[in-house]
Amino acid sequence: MTNQGIEPPPTTSNPPFRVRVVYVIPAMDELRRRFPAYVNPAFDGITFKPIKVCEGVSRETRKIEPKYVHLDYSASSEEVLAEIDKRGFRPCLPEELIAFGDAYPEEQQKFCIVALGSEANVGGGCRVAFLFLWDDGDGR
Repeated sequence: MTNQGIEPPPTTSNPPFRVRVVYVIPAMDELRRRFPAYVNPAFDGITFKPIKVCEGVSRETRKIEPKYVHLDYSASSEEVLAEIDKRGFRPCLPEELIAFGDAYPEEQQKFCIVALGSEANVGGGCRVAFLFLWDDGDGR
């Protein structure tokens, strides 16, 4: 997901998205309240650091128009970042992902939505924030 408009052009099933972003990552309890289906406890207390292209992004509260850049499942993060850059966008930050998830909770039921604009060291590995609500067959 990037920080502007929507692609392909909006349709009745794919409307333009608009969200208000507060650039603060909520505490774990708040994340669990807002996203009750699943919040990975491994992310408790970690700090996301912006990747180079996102280091200078303003942290002032504002409205944005997120855009999906959807490639196939076999695309690497590097390939997706190159495509985002090619389209003239930037990858979204975790705070933007959280605002999007709050505003459009049904979107995370369609496919995994990844914020590639920041990364964190979790359990010794580099991780990014994502939203995805799957159904395990028991309604979970």
